[in-house]
Amino acid sequence: MLTFPDEMTVATPRFSFDVPQGWEVTHVDHVLFCLIRQREDSFSPNLVVSHDRRVASITSEEIMAEMDAYVGSLQNVKVTARKGGKDKNGQEWDVMEYVYDHQVGQLACCLAVLTSWHDGVADSYQFQASAAGPSAADDLKDVHQVITSVRLLED
Repeated sequence: MLTFPDEMTVATPRFSFDVPQGWEVTHVDHVLFCLIRQREDSFSPNLVVSHDRRVASITSEEIMAEMDAYVGSLQNVKVTARKGGKDKNGQEWDVMEYVYDHQVGQLACCLAVLTSWHDGVADSYQFQASAAGPSAADDLKDVHQVITSVRLLED
């Protein structure tokens, strides 16, 4: 009999992060959790965090190509920034920022993928943020603070 986690069923790495003032943690189906700044009168900026276990042979270039395909499928999209590589903590990130037309109007978005290769697998965490309206730039600054505060934790 196997248990999770053990040598055959590898555990998912834990991570820590900072939550900006005014944002709260919520839970949504099929994601690890969501951070949201609830607004009554306008679009509520949010950051959805999900996880995929991948084959260990996946590369950062393949992850960025998947991100390109997803973002390219959006309506009237414009990529405003893209970057990949290791952060100051040696963690592997792939990041894209873009704007596109959504049913609620134009959304400013950030898609950041943190990948950890370990124990014969690759665990990818997707941090996908959306903001809209006049506060979008400030909301995305908060998202950047969350992303730069992420630290994979040792067990």
